[in-house]
Amino acid sequence: MTRQDATQHDERDLDPDEETGLKFLTPEDVAARVALSRRTIERYVDSGVFPTPVQITARRIVFIEEEVVAWMKQRIAESRGTA
Repeated sequence: MTRQDATQHDERDLDPDEETGLKFLTPEDVAARVALSRRTIERYVDSGVFPTPVQITARRIVFIEEEVVAWMKQRIAESRGTA
């Protein structure tokens, strides 16, 4: 195995998405996934109806994909009377 092969292998092993199962979504990603406007999402967050975003830098927020998906599944269950 060459040094380059080892480096490439190590990079794949350290993929944070595979290791933790966590993935961040931008507000734009979330709006597209849940078919709501960013403003509606903001109102839902403020009222406690939608998952709270994570501030990863002074000017950037993201949502945790797993929490957004759980919220979507809950809405589906509620609309079908299975919640």
